[in-house]
Amino acid sequence: RRVLFRSDPMGDRGLAPERTVAIPPRPTEDTFEWVLRPPEGIHLINKEIDKIYNLVHQKQFNFAVKTAHLILKRDPNNSKIFDLIGDIHNAQNQQLQSIWYYYSSLDRQFNNKTLYKLGTNIYYLGKYDEAEKILNSDIENDPTFISAYLTMAKIHEENDKIEDAIMFYEAI
Repeated sequence: RRVLFRSDPMGDRGLAPERTVAIPPRPTEDTFEWVLRPPEGIHLINKEIDKIYNLVHQKQFNFAVKTAHLILKRDPNNSKIFDLIGDIHNAQNQQLQSIWYYYSSLDRQFNNKTLYKLGTNIYYLGKYDEAEKILNSDIENDPTFISAYLTMAKIHEENDKIEDAIMFYEAI
């Protein structure tokens, strides 16, 4: 159902002709997702994410986090934004915060790279068993993901499991 109203942009002076403007119908279930995330909106968010990564490379962490949280308010289910905020905290050696954001990203959408980042941050905290489980599942999901093999080799080296470390190095 369309609603029509009359508009006189020049006010009461009568200088502009009167026109009729149609208001689009309310979104239905079929158009609801489209209204929330138009394609150009996704493209703009991806551009903003790229700009924030540039801020991280310039070590402008506070501004990067604030900007990322503004984007997160607009699109709270975007896994890329959670991943980005995790990367910002990781760049500042704030492993606990980055782990939370990587988990949140994985809750929204699975991604092998995010799973790897989660595993390496847990490794940096010295929790080798948990990191090993996560990295093993990462390798199971993508046997060609070399970084996971390298981190697994480091974990085994630090635990004096040299033969296991060699096995992961040779798998590369």
